[in-house]
Amino acid sequence: MFSLSIPLFPAEPIPWLDVSHGLVFVVWLLLIKRYTQMSWLNSFAAAFVGTLFYGIVSVLVSALVSGYLEIFANSL
Repeated sequence: MFSLSIPLFPAEPIPWLDVSHGLVFVVWLLLIKRYTQMSWLNSFAAAFVGTLFYGIVSVLVSALVSGYLEIFANSL
């Protein structure tokens, strides 16, 4: 929910996207640790890989949405 509400925050010098990725990492770390019964090191590695995939997918979706907005804004 925090990631979806980032555009609503003021454009202050706080890097909201980095804060969002940090929160995603911590939540995934705790969920992986709790539900898979892994060690902390294995949970850390799995959460790190998950956060990397999350970042890649969010960048691709952002580029796709901004490209569509540019295309359709120029066609009107």
